[in-house]
Amino acid sequence: MSDTPLPQDTPEPETAPTGEPPADEPLAQAMLRRAAAGAADVVDTVTGTPEALYDLTEAVVQQVQRMADAAVQQWRNREAARIRHLHSLNKEPLPNMFDVHPEARSAFRRELGLATIPVEEIWGTAVEGPDQRGRDFLPLPAFRSANWAGRWHRVRQAMADLVTLPPIDVLKAGGGYWVVDGHNRVAAALYAGQLDVDAVVVVVALPGDATDDPAASLAPLRAEAEEMRAAGLGSRMPIPRPARDP
Repeated sequence: MSDTPLPQDTPEPETAPTGEPPADEPLAQAMLRRAAAGAADVVDTVTGTPEALYDLTEAVVQQVQRMADAAVQQWRNREAARIRHLHSLNKEPLPNMFDVHPEARSAFRRELGLATIPVEEIWGTAVEGPDQRGRDFLPLPAFRSANWAGRWHRVRQAMADLVTLPPIDVLKAGGGYWVVDGHNRVAAALYAGQLDVDAVVVVVALPGDATDDPAASLAPLRAEAEEMRAAGLGSRMPIPRPARDP
């Protein structure tokens, strides 16, 4: 009986790489392989040729510089447009809280204290009288005296030097804030692009306004204050209190 030769393993023919990942290759692995191949091409291009490497580096630096210059110019254009818009607001008088909310004159007030408030929620002035400021919170041109110009310069310089300015005084009413003192500081914040300012806030309880604490009512506190004031004047007549919610 003769021995039957065993079959020999036939080597598979080599195929040239196609650049496409195998069908079962994970996506992350395929991306990594392609990135490595691209890096190898760059290395092959510049290896042994310092001039080519220098040219490539210089081209990259120039491209980055052009992109940076374009970004800076875009920011400058936006900033210039914002400043032009603020200047245009000075042509319109600043809203007055007592014109918008006449009932604020007799409304109950409560001091909230020091808080940081958004500049965009400061809607106008709480100083009664004729219009003297524009909607950018700067004085109208007719009211820009030399004294004001000096104060305005000092405020802007203090902000540029990162000096902490005193908080402004505002009334909170109708969902916004109204300036009692600190109009120039608000204007400086607007022109500097500042988002928030520190303020001493007094809440004006207008009809329909939501309180900071919905469970609390200002009416009982006001009644107690009136009763204490009456007692101090020698009055023995009880002051009726509003019914409390159960």
